Amino acid sequence: SAEVTISNQVVTIDPGNLSLSTTYHLDIPSGAFEDLNGNSTDAFSGRGIWQFTTAAESDMTAPKLISLTPKNETDEVAVSNEFTLTFDEAVTKGTGSIYFKRVSDNVDVQAISVEDPKVLAFQSSVTVVPDPLPGSAELYITIDGGAITDLSGNNYAGINNASVWSFTTATAPDQTAP
Repeated sequence: SAEVTISNQVVTIDPGNLSLSTTYHLDIPSGAFEDLNGNSTDAFSGRGIWQFTTAAESDMTAPKLISLTPKNETDEVAVSNEFTLTFDEAVTKGTGSIYFKRVSDNVDVQAISVEDPKVLAFQSSVTVVPDPLPGSAELYITIDGGAITDLSGNNYAGINNASVWSFTTATAPDQTAP
């Protein structure tokens, strides 16, 4: 048939379109093939002898940000605060950095590579634990595209402006010795 071709010692079977995430096995009855001398093949059948499972549908969708902690435009954020992004699916660290910037002049206060242990990815969340931030400061966070990915390797687009995640820090605690 058109689904089976033979070229020299190679038999090619084209099964057509197979269902996703499905296990198949191949059965070849005795005598299905003969060599040039007329000798028939033995039967080739039974689950596990030649079995395979087709792949699941590919995930081609980038992770979607669903919440920020603290929320955008929060006041009185502790200078030693954690910052968490929550996504609609499991995520992991990609390649890039997370930046804490001053609103007044867009200067980086801190830049943290996602490879730094200060960045933790667990299930659908990424938490950043920066060094203490300046007190009474208007700051915002940007994130490089690709710094966070889903488990299929789809890149989160990142945050590239001050309007997505800005906040004002509380007054820094007094560290002066008495």
